[in-house]
Amino acid sequence: MSKLNSITVFILMLLINTLSWAGEDEKQSGFFSNFKSIFESETEQKENAIEPKPVTNDSLKSDNIPLPVNQELQTKTNPDNDEKNSVIIEKTTQVPVKALPKQIIDSDQTTSDPTEIKYSNTKEKALAIIMEVDRRDTGWLDSQAKLKMILRNRHGNEHTRNLKMKIMEVQNDGDKSLSIFNTPKDIKGTAFLSFTHALDPDEQWLYLPAVKRVKRISSRNKSGPYLGSEFAFEDLSSFEVKKYTYNYLRDEVAAGIDCFVIEATPQYKHSGYTRTTLWIDKKRYIVLKIDYYDRKNSLLKTQTFHGYKQYLKQYWRPDEMHMVNHNNGKSTTLLWEEYQFRKGLTKRAFDRNSLKRAR
Repeated sequence: MSKLNSITVFILMLLINTLSWAGEDEKQSGFFSNFKSIFESETEQKENAIEPKPVTNDSLKSDNIPLPVNQELQTKTNPDNDEKNSVIIEKTTQVPVKALPKQIIDSDQTTSDPTEIKYSNTKEKALAIIMEVDRRDTGWLDSQAKLKMILRNRHGNEHTRNLKMKIMEVQNDGDKSLSIFNTPKDIKGTAFLSFTHALDPDEQWLYLPAVKRVKRISSRNKSGPYLGSEFAFEDLSSFEVKKYTYNYLRDEVAAGIDCFVIEATPQYKHSGYTRTTLWIDKKRYIVLKIDYYDRKNSLLKTQTFHGYKQYLKQYWRPDEMHMVNHNNGKSTTLLWEEYQFRKGLTKRAFDRNSLKRAR
C-alpha cells in the first residue's frame, strides 16, 4: 500500500472513530474534536430540521428576489426515451420581473439580453446577468454522470477517486444531489447526500459503510473539506440566486473569452467565504472561473472550468473543474464523463435511505 493510501486509511479510521464518540474521554485530542464537529448531534438535527411547508404563491415570495413569473408546464416527447408516447414535463421560466430594474419591466424586456439594458447601478446589472445565467440553466429536470476526482498535494503527488453523481432539479428550491464513491477500496460505498436551499441551511448527510451509519453534516462546518479534497461541502451545493447579493465589477477577457466579472457575497450563515468573484462568459452565460476569499478577505482558492459541451441543445456542462488552494498548494481536479439528462429520477433516489442502498 502506498504512503498516500495509508494516510487515506488513517484519516478514514479517524472519521470512523468520531462517529462513535458517546462516552469518549473528554481529554481526547483537538484533532479528534475537529472531526467530531463536522457532524451534528441528534439534538442539533431536530433543531435545524426544515419542516415541509405547503407550496403557495404567498409562501414562496421574497422581498429580494421573487418567484419567476409566467411559469408554464409543457409536455413533449422525451428524446432520451425510446418508449412510444413517453412524455416529460419541462418548465419554462421567465426572468422574475420584480428582481429586475424598472426600465426593463417598462420596456417589456424581461427576457432580453442584459447587455442591451441601461442600469441605474452596478448591483442591478449584476443581478440581471445572474438571473440570465439561472434562466438559461433551468428545465433539465435531472442528470447523472461519472466522475474522477484527482487530489494533488503541493509536491504534485496524486491520489485518484472514482464516483458517480445524480442530481435532481427542484422547482422553487435548491437541487438535490447524491454522490457515491466506487474507488479506492477503502472508501468504496461512501455516499454524500445534499439538499440545497436558498436561505435556509442546506441539508447534507454522509454515509460511511464501514460503520453503516448516516450522519448529518453540521451547518456550522460547511466550509470544511469534502473527503480530503480542496472542495468544501458548501462548494458542492447547487447555485441558488437568493443565496448571494451581487455587484458588477467590470468586463474582462479571460482565456481569450469576453466575460462579465461579478462579485457575489454569501447571505447564508456559516459560510467560509466573505465573497467570491465570478467570470461569466458574455455569449453563453456560463461560469469560467471563480475566486474564493476567506473570512479574512484573502484569496483562498481559485476554481476554473474547462471543456464545456452543450446538451439537449441548451445546457452547458464542463468536462473538467479544477480547484487550487493558494494557502497550502494543494489542488483537486474533477473530470466528468457520460452526462445523461432526464432519466426519470424521483425523490426516492434522494432520501436518506438511498445513502445506504447506493451502489
